[in-house]
Amino acid sequence: MKKIALVGRTNVGKSTLLNNITKRNISAVTRKVNTTRRVIAEKIEINNDEWILFDTPGLLNKKNIMEKIIWANLKKTIDFVQLIWWVVDIEDFIGPEVKILKELLTESKLKIILVLNKIDRIKEIEIFKKLEEWNSFFSFAALVPISAKNKTNFKNLIRATEEECKNLKNEKVNLQKLQIFEEILVQEIIREQILNFTTNEVPYETGLVWIKFKKTKERKLVFLDLYVNRASQKQIIIGKNGDKIREICKNAESKLSKILKEKIVISLEVKVEKNWYKKKEIVRKLRLEIESF
Repeated sequence: MKKIALVGRTNVGKSTLLNNITKRNISAVTRKVNTTRRVIAEKIEINNDEWILFDTPGLLNKKNIMEKIIWANLKKTIDFVQLIWWVVDIEDFIGPEVKILKELLTESKLKIILVLNKIDRIKEIEIFKKLEEWNSFFSFAALVPISAKNKTNFKNLIRATEEECKNLKNEKVNLQKLQIFEEILVQEIIREQILNFTTNEVPYETGLVWIKFKKTKERKLVFLDLYVNRASQKQIIIGKNGDKIREICKNAESKLSKILKEKIVISLEVKVEKNWYKKKEIVRKLRLEIESF
């Protein structure tokens, strides 16, 4: 198997690319930055060659315990893989976060394919200008403009990746260890719905903690705690007479039931804990940290 990491700053479309190229919905996708917190792995077969794609979280400031864990996971993933898809928003400028990532990737000495996403938003002549700008910034193995949302130019990305994979050895990967367990999938989908339904009202300060599954003949019950930073955030998520939290759970249940092919019912308890993301005992419950691959 060939191991490929999707890296890039927040909200550039890494999760949309993973979901659409693998034809599965396993990674949370919203308009909010820092939606993805976990490293998520998914296998894809291309012309009798197997690839493992790793969706990584966007770059963070590393100010608190949770962000430091996420940053460490990114570095571990880069150390583990053989090839990088560096995903950028074609409308973005080359700023400080990009330069930090450039240093990290330069140290890795891996071949890097630049994936310029969201080409559906700009004119063709501007695409060529952006290609020239990025080509002068870094020595890439290939530069591929795409639209992950519209699945545009996926063939070109696959072709460029196949070319680089010719020089890579097939490596054994513990698929059981990298498997997308239901626990992770459930948390990703619920976080996606929370962020979608609260728009800009609730910031990144939400954390989902898995409690348990309870299976019956007719359905599977899922119990989770949702940590928020302030009482006002709890009120927003619950909504008037509990309308919003019911809508969040209903949409997550519908999506999960289709993916898992069984009826899913979610029980979500909202808890207020100021600065929960700075407290080790709570952050560890999120089970974000990668010990090893």
